[in-house]
Amino acid sequence: MNKKIIISLLFITTILISFFTILIFKNYEDPKLEIYIPTINDGIKVEIFKEDSKEGNYTDDETPKVVLSITKSGSYTINSSDYTLKISSKNSDYETRYVYISSDENYKEIDTTLNFSKDKLELMSVDEFPLAQQVILNTYPSQMNQYTIDSPKLYIDGTWYAAKLIPSKDIELYPIIRVVLKKVEGQWKIASNPPAEVLTSLQYTDIPIEILMDINNR
Repeated sequence: MNKKIIISLLFITTILISFFTILIFKNYEDPKLEIYIPTINDGIKVEIFKEDSKEGNYTDDETPKVVLSITKSGSYTINSSDYTLKISSKNSDYETRYVYISSDENYKEIDTTLNFSKDKLELMSVDEFPLAQQVILNTYPSQMNQYTIDSPKLYIDGTWYAAKLIPSKDIELYPIIRVVLKKVEGQWKIASNPPAEVLTSLQYTDIPIEILMDINNR
């Protein structure tokens, strides 16, 4: 066989072997997870742990090694696995939040917004409760002759309020009902009108589900 032909065949064979070798190794690469953080405020930190717990239920002493710590917005790529993300703030006014990522996910956008802590909301309630309650009294003046406001509570960033309305007399005739208010441009407004025994997410799609679940179970 012509020497040039043999050299050409050997060259082509080498290229093909290299191509298929690269293809095989590429197929066996570890799958990747892209984490995208569109915004992150100063003092907020996202820590990623390789963790089986879907709720972040571990003590500080048991906290596994941090795989990645993030303080700036952007995209971050790591190997796919089961992860727990801990979103926390240097400011004690905010509560820590956990996000679970499954090993079969390849992309996750993370909202780093944090709710106020229980202590912060209780401090705010001193000023906000009277204002919200006055709106209830003004909106339902005749009905509130039969009801008293009970178990008020602020939620999330202090701009959500919910309370039970308890019959003040003729308990057998009047049910316990519930009401949710939202603070808009500095003013409290009724978000669930009229008050009802059960407030559903189908009826009030704008009210966060965690608020509805909490007030319905109180």
